Amino acid sequence: MRTYLRNTLSKIKYFLLNVHRVFQDKKVVVIVSTMRSGSTLLKALLANSPDTTHLSEVDFQKFNKLDYWKLKMKYKQKIIVMKKPCWYTNADHYPVLPDLKNMKIVVLIRNPYDTVSSIKEMAKIRPKSDQGLENNEYVNDYWCKVYKKILKCKILDQPNATLVRYTELVQDPIRVTEELFKFIGSEQIKGVDTYSYPKDGMWKWDNDDGGEVIKTLKVVDKKRDKNDQRLIDTIEASKCVEEITTAYDLTS
Repeated sequence: MRTYLRNTLSKIKYFLLNVHRVFQDKKVVVIVSTMRSGSTLLKALLANSPDTTHLSEVDFQKFNKLDYWKLKMKYKQKIIVMKKPCWYTNADHYPVLPDLKNMKIVVLIRNPYDTVSSIKEMAKIRPKSDQGLENNEYVNDYWCKVYKKILKCKILDQPNATLVRYTELVQDPIRVTEELFKFIGSEQIKGVDTYSYPKDGMWKWDNDDGGEVIKTLKVVDKKRDKNDQRLIDTIEASKCVEEITTAYDLTS
C-alpha cells in the first residue's frame, strides 16, 4: 500500500512540475528515409543542441495528437526529432506524415549502391532481417519506390521540407548540421561532427543503428568498395535509379 501511495504521489508531483509543458508550442522534426541511410547518425547529431530531443526510434507514421501531447509532457526540449526509415514491406505506403501544424521534414537519401550493400551486411548480422530479396527488389521495389513516392507527393516542394544527402553529411558534417539547426529553428548556431549516446541507453537493432560505427560517437566517412558487380549492373540498368539520382542531384 505504501509503495502504491509513494508511486501515486510521485506521478502527481511530476505532473504538477511539468504541466506547463502541455501549453508550450513545440516543433516536431521527422526524418524520412530508407533503412541504412544514416538516420540514426543524423538524429544523434541534431541532439547536440540543448533544445532538441534524443529519442529512440519513434514511428511518426502512427503518430497522433495524443502522442504529441505525451511527448510534450515528457520532454523539456522545444524540438522533438523523430525518425522511422521505411521497412521493406511498407514501401507502397511510406511515408505517411503526421498531421501537425508546426512540423519540419528532413528527407535523407543515400546512393543506392551503399544503401543496398549496407542492408545486405545488416542481414548477415541479423538473420531475421533477411527477407531473401534479390538485387532488383532491393533497388527497384524498395529504394526506388520510396524516393519516387516522395517525389510524387511533392514533399520537397513544401517550404517546411529540406533534403540531406548522406554523402554530404559525412563529408562535411559541420556545414550540413549548421544549416539543419537553422532550418529546424534550433538555438544551436554552430555545426557539429560528434554526438552522444541517447539518455535511454545504447543504440540497438530494430530501434536504431546497432552497428559498430555509430558507437564511435563521431562522424565517420566509411568508404565502401564497390565489388558487388551484380548490384552495380542492376543499378546501371534501372531507369528509375537514373530518374531519382537526377531529381535528387545524387552524384555518388
